[in-house]
Amino acid sequence: GRGGEEAEALAAAGIPCEVVPGVTAALAAAATTFTPLTQRGVASSVVFLTGHEDPAKPETSIDWESYGRLGATLCIYMGMKNLETILRRLQAGGLSPQTPAAVIQNASTPAQRRLVSTAGKLALESEHAGFGAPAIVVIGEVVRIAEHLNHLTAAAREGAFAGA
Repeated sequence: GRGGEEAEALAAAGIPCEVVPGVTAALAAAATTFTPLTQRGVASSVVFLTGHEDPAKPETSIDWESYGRLGATLCIYMGMKNLETILRRLQAGGLSPQTPAAVIQNASTPAQRRLVSTAGKLALESEHAGFGAPAIVVIGEVVRIAEHLNHLTAAAREGAFAGA
């Protein structure tokens, strides 16, 4: 989310640095929760957005309402503080409040946890459950597929498909 800013600060301070390629948090969150970010017949595109822009900016440059009409999977970085506003604006643009949505906190770490809800309820439910940063928010029908895949993989881990 802020790698470019950090590299600029290090360069300005004369500190040499190296960028080590890795997997972005949204991809890690999707992989560890069996969430396909695109899937034929469900979502043909995925958009990565920031939910926390530079606080010095007078207003957001993100047209959340347009993204609410897009029909793409939305992955929102650093969005927990502004989640209620973001979801409200997406819905104002046409996103159904029934659209599946999830928060994945501490993705790909032993502390990872996930909350699945809908766009209309996610902000309140995640607040009540104590979710906060660092977290990725995934919005779209692919979250429903993830729920199905998680159920199947849990059953397999428990031996439900033994001998199959």
